[in-house]
Amino acid sequence: MSSKQKKSKTKSSNGKNSSNESSQQTDNSVTKPVGQVSSLVSSGSSIERFISLQTGLSRSDFSSFQSFVQLCHKPVDSSCLAVFRIVFGMLMIFDCMHERGLHTVIAKWSGNFELCQFPLLNFLKPLPVEWMVVLYILMAAGAFGIALGLFYRVACVLFVLPYWYMFLLNKRAWNNHSYLFGLISTLLLFCDANRTWSLDAKRNKVKHKDIPAWQYGLFRFQLVAVYFIAGLKKLDRDWVEGYSMQSLSHQWVFDPFRYFLTNEEIDQYIVHWGGLTVDLASGFLLFFDGTRHLGSTFVISFNVMNSRMFRIGQFPYVMLASVILFYPYDWPKKVFSSKWFNKGSFEKNSHCLYSGSKPTKAGFYHKFFSIFTICVMVWQAFMPYSHFITKGYNNWTGGLYGYSWDMMIHNWNTQHVKIKYVNKDTGEEGYLDPQAFVNLNRWPSHPDMIKQHAMCIADQLAIDYEMPNTEIYMDIWHSMNHRFQQRMVDPAVDLVAVDWSPFRPASFMLPLLNDLEGWRTQLNEIAMQAKHGSTDWFIHHADATFIADFPGMFLENFLNEDLSKTNITLLAGSAILYDPQAKKNITLEVNKPTRVGIGTHIVYVTSDAPACYMYLYSNTTETMLNSQLSQLEFQIEDQQLDESVLEKEAENNETLKTLLELKREKELQKKLKKEKSDVETSFWKSSHQKALETYTLLHKCFKMGYFAAVSLVTGESMEYLLDQQK
Repeated sequence: MSSKQKKSKTKSSNGKNSSNESSQQTDNSVTKPVGQVSSLVSSGSSIERFISLQTGLSRSDFSSFQSFVQLCHKPVDSSCLAVFRIVFGMLMIFDCMHERGLHTVIAKWSGNFELCQFPLLNFLKPLPVEWMVVLYILMAAGAFGIALGLFYRVACVLFVLPYWYMFLLNKRAWNNHSYLFGLISTLLLFCDANRTWSLDAKRNKVKHKDIPAWQYGLFRFQLVAVYFIAGLKKLDRDWVEGYSMQSLSHQWVFDPFRYFLTNEEIDQYIVHWGGLTVDLASGFLLFFDGTRHLGSTFVISFNVMNSRMFRIGQFPYVMLASVILFYPYDWPKKVFSSKWFNKGSFEKNSHCLYSGSKPTKAGFYHKFFSIFTICVMVWQAFMPYSHFITKGYNNWTGGLYGYSWDMMIHNWNTQHVKIKYVNKDTGEEGYLDPQAFVNLNRWPSHPDMIKQHAMCIADQLAIDYEMPNTEIYMDIWHSMNHRFQQRMVDPAVDLVAVDWSPFRPASFMLPLLNDLEGWRTQLNEIAMQAKHGSTDWFIHHADATFIADFPGMFLENFLNEDLSKTNITLLAGSAILYDPQAKKNITLEVNKPTRVGIGTHIVYVTSDAPACYMYLYSNTTETMLNSQLSQLEFQIEDQQLDESVLEKEAENNETLKTLLELKREKELQKKLKKEKSDVETSFWKSSHQKALETYTLLHKCFKMGYFAAVSLVTGESMEYLLDQQK
């Protein structure tokens, strides 16, 4: 067979051609990467032929362990992975400064701000804040080394170890893309991504080396899994019915759809059903040759829109960069000038298995990483569905948020968090500000963090207030995806004494009232009618709060003078309203509004099943001021009043002074909203805003680094030095 015929036979359906260099490396034999097919099987099913054509994989590749080892370690071009390595490394430098939190290191890790931490393992503790800054700098240096391909393995270790340490330190900051960054950086540690376009290659005078195909295979599998499992998770009823991401249609990126769809239809068809379709299909569209360009269009559009709508750090840009991993391994050589690549003889990579007249024999490395590939794939397919094991982390959904690819499916609204302590030595009772030791970010929704927070509060009370024996009770109310507000935690359980295990359901958690989710459409209609004054529920132009409570439980509520215009209406079940001031009970009747006076009142559930009721309330002070403000604005415009004259009159008129302040605030908010809209919809203004934000971020990070260095040299605490600088 002629050399020319050989080249045509080695042309992949993936578009991956065996280069002249690869032919030299393999003693003029044909090197067939994962995506290449040397010949098509003339017999067999049409499905097998299709898969073989589209992916380069055949049944024989998996017929034995030896053939799988051969498949995993076929030599392929490393330039595509090198490009991804460079982009990912640069993005992680910004991630260290931004989302990992170098610019907010004091607020994030200083005990002066948040006394309670939420590590995955309780023995993990943050270092002193100046040493945390050192870790950030090492992590950023590692990311820079990854991008340059300089001391590559060391750079990966410098990035990976601090990254996972900080990730495990703070469960409240977990999200799916942070977990993904950790996975990608860990995979890079085991890959030979520095074989091309790296300072290591330049420094060691390595001309060019192939890499084993499993290194691309794992990245592709991981990315397909992210999209596909995210799609499977979106088959959740709440997502399909459009309750997860309501009101997203107001974003400007959906403006083109407004020509033929209403906002409600955009939320349902584009956001929910479109998002479901993109997630389910994108990974497979990218994987197959014939649909790769279509998949790229979906993925690029999807992530560009996400980058405009959400503040999710570098995630959209990493996903955009990952698209290149599905294209032919040697595409950078075709796109960029050949002078970018080293010329001359090429060395074989001992990590690959070459065929030809002198085939390479599989050794321990090849067998180990073949097993490693299988284990990683099985682990990543299992982890998102492992919540049946880690039951102690489950709330109304499965487990901790951040490693299951259940992105944006559950929309939480926290109505009420009450923390009560009891001094067991004296019997003293009291209530704590829920944000006394930490802010409310995420911990009230997860049983493990609720338990950790209760233990932290008990420790702080013992240290600061000499109360070594305390009981902690919490009453936490949530609404998930526009359901009724309901309790998540049993308020009668002492959270210090209660046992918690990661492998058993938390005994203090109350179940989600799924039987009541059919009310959501009706609740939305009532709320809209009340807001627009078209309801028959006694109070017009009101806000609504919908409550569901368990049998035998009660809600103690307090109304201040601004909420004097409030009523309560029973929707289902039976309940009693108790007024402590009047010392009387009122039996609530279904669909009959009952006026509630200012002060404290208690609602007892007396039915055997959960009771549902709603508050309709109007802030009378706010309503009166808005009405007066509208009249004032009309007078100014109609009579062309001079505001400077009104300012002088306001010196002796508190009401007028308040109205003028409200008017200025309203005008400022309107101006800021317009400026924000202009920035979002203008490429140049948006780019300028991004540049300013990046400059501010860099300035803060350098400032943190400087004061950390001064702290380590002088022995003064970093917090003290920053306070002195202020």
